[in-house]
Amino acid sequence: MLAETIGWGWAYVQHVVVMFYWAWAPGILAVAALSARYRPDLREITLKRQSDAAGVLAAIGWGMTSGAGRRASLAAAARLRAQGVPDRVVLAYLVASHQLGLFVLLLFTLLIGLEFGLGLFFGGLAMAGLLCLFAPVLGSGRSGPARPETDGEEEMARPGWRGLLCSRRSGDAIPREVGRPLRQMAGSLLGGLILGALILTVDNNGYWFLPKWLGGEGVGPALAGAFLASLLSVALFLAPGGNLFVASSIWKTWTLTNPGVLAFVLMSLVNPLTVRVLLRQYGRRQGWLLVLATYLAAALSGLAVASLFTVVGLEVTHVPWLRDLVDRIILALPFTMLGAPGGGMEGM
Repeated sequence: MLAETIGWGWAYVQHVVVMFYWAWAPGILAVAALSARYRPDLREITLKRQSDAAGVLAAIGWGMTSGAGRRASLAAAARLRAQGVPDRVVLAYLVASHQLGLFVLLLFTLLIGLEFGLGLFFGGLAMAGLLCLFAPVLGSGRSGPARPETDGEEEMARPGWRGLLCSRRSGDAIPREVGRPLRQMAGSLLGGLILGALILTVDNNGYWFLPKWLGGEGVGPALAGAFLASLLSVALFLAPGGNLFVASSIWKTWTLTNPGVLAFVLMSLVNPLTVRVLLRQYGRRQGWLLVLATYLAAALSGLAVASLFTVVGLEVTHVPWLRDLVDRIILALPFTMLGAPGGGMEGM
């Protein structure tokens, strides 16, 4: 089983790095440029407009461009809350930095398709909205000018696009932004790659424990999958980043439907490591209420996105959207087939 697990892991690397180099290379540069350009502004808007909806929206944008790993995200949220920033803003940032990071959305799209990248985006927005509604229960509704202490990473220059792309002084901003999520999520990505490969190995040998009926059609599997996958996410925690490989592998076992996969990723905010931090920050009673609210929000958001796709006539199956177009691009470009299954995996 070890050799098979290594094979699946290598297939993942080939799939993302080689077969889709034409997507991730420009994609990660675009993510880095957007983060370098807009993160300081979004952070400033968050702190200035924290008492209204604009502050919440800016906090979501700040989280999306933060490229933060679990520790950095929780530390930034703790600093915000210590300075009296309302909990709805803090929770919006937490959700966005864990589930809606631009790098996360890009990687999830490359792993299993545009439908899941879009689904995660809309699901994250829905989850942030639900937790904002829950925020008054936490009892910390203070607002006002806040200037939380930082580790210095957020205090960067604010060049326009010309300064960012043409100035020598600002020229290293994009390389720093490329390395930022990779540096902060390296351990999670590696762990998720290993666990995702192991799941495919276990399933290929007939030992995967989720029943096949969970991957069936109908309301029952969708409901059960969304609520069970959220619980499974707490146990198989490798977020943000590594949980995407795990979710991708579970999707490939045919034992979860689309809402279950989305709920699994959306629940990434809660795991045994973050629960301890949340309990310390909010107290035991309110902390556990926040954990429960996050669980319900993740499951309901996954179901809501799946329902939205159904209403507008978009079907999510194991054949990715735009499959024919992607296949034509892959066949037309050099080197992509070195990442294909079979002989291509051997570099032939």
